[in-house]
Amino acid sequence: MNIPKQGKQAVVIGGSMAGLLAARVLSDHFTQVMVVERDPLPDSPTARKGAPQAHHAHALLKSGELVLENLFPGLMQELAQKGAVQADFSADVKWFHFGHWKMRAKTGFNVSVQSRPLLEYTIRQRIEALGNVTFYYGYAVEDVIASEDKTRVTGIRIQKADDRTAREDLSADLVVDASGRGSKTPQWLESLGYDRASETRVKIDLSYSSQVFDAPAAQTDDWKLLVLNPDIPNNTRAGYIFPIENGQWLVTYGGYSGDKTPLTSETFVEYAKGLATLDIYNAIKDLTPASDVKSFNVPMTVRHHYEALSRFPAGLIVMGDSFCAFDPVFGQGMSSAAKQALALSKMLSTDGYQATAAFSQRFHKCVSGVVTTPWLLATSEDFRYPKTEGKKEFFIPILHWYTGHIFALSATDMEVYSAFRAVMHLQTGPLALFKPSILFKVLSRALGGKRKTEASALEVAPETQS
Repeated sequence: MNIPKQGKQAVVIGGSMAGLLAARVLSDHFTQVMVVERDPLPDSPTARKGAPQAHHAHALLKSGELVLENLFPGLMQELAQKGAVQADFSADVKWFHFGHWKMRAKTGFNVSVQSRPLLEYTIRQRIEALGNVTFYYGYAVEDVIASEDKTRVTGIRIQKADDRTAREDLSADLVVDASGRGSKTPQWLESLGYDRASETRVKIDLSYSSQVFDAPAAQTDDWKLLVLNPDIPNNTRAGYIFPIENGQWLVTYGGYSGDKTPLTSETFVEYAKGLATLDIYNAIKDLTPASDVKSFNVPMTVRHHYEALSRFPAGLIVMGDSFCAFDPVFGQGMSSAAKQALALSKMLSTDGYQATAAFSQRFHKCVSGVVTTPWLLATSEDFRYPKTEGKKEFFIPILHWYTGHIFALSATDMEVYSAFRAVMHLQTGPLALFKPSILFKVLSRALGGKRKTEASALEVAPETQS
């Protein structure tokens, strides 16, 4: 792109997806972009120590995929050449959700399925090829540097992760905090004399574990992805089989409300017997593990309300998990980060960059708009579990009633399922589920059509859906 550069130097804290996408956007508008990442340079598509969640199944929602393809033309084809699997989301995904199997039909709604390390590694290679982006691998951020009056962040101080005496200052017109859940921006704001942003926390007490298996040479089932959501409130376990590169299956479990997922190979397969159905157990019980078991815990989801601060230093913005850390089971993080990067790109392209507090505040309002829908979708479902803790909006019980009917109808009604799929993939807002024709179907089911709908569902057995 031949876009005039609007700033000299930008610094991105964090080399995960949000940081990489920020660097890609900033490279169009700044003469030099520096990405500071605590982990050492990865020489292959492997999970970094600082991103333990990368060992687990990650869904790249369609909205995020479209943004990535726009930022990196040909990315999906490149991933396919490296072993990523293309799947028709409605035909190739066998999905048990809310006590029902989703209907299946070829719709052309294709998604790319791969491990997160492969996706990050491929994007990182694209960014490293840009002439004005420099990576500082193996460096931790010690502090931000501010102007004398503390109204503007002017850079960061970094140190080698393995040598605290080796320090360096990086000057910047703009600093982007994309460091994730461990963000230090709240502490930095306080040290500069600003208020910390208020937070919304929802305690979900989630653990999840994953193991890679060699896929069977001849699969008899008619699915590429297998998804088993918990049959709430009777069950707290989720299970997934994602096909990834190298002809392997990535199997991930999620356990809510303190239901601890397995830590060893000896208990991994057995755990699948406690899922809502035995499909995953039957699929993996005779397979050979290709890795050990990796586990990760997410005690709570957190949304920082930077958009509500009346004072904020110029030269600093926050995005990604540093702004809002979602329930990972819903696969919203990467697509949300992509949409935030797109918002930043539009702001810079439309109005240019000015090192003012107004720019930071306006960007944070954009990010808040991006995260509001996925936050609502995920937290409202989290509150179906009786042990979930946090502020529950008054309308959640009504929303649960309505979406319960949506979930049931999407087992047999393609209009409802397509609308639900679009909302889930963050392509449209929840209001799409309240259009008159869908509202009529929900009310009809609620007022007397429930038995008829469930009878129809029994006629469409999972084995014969196509």
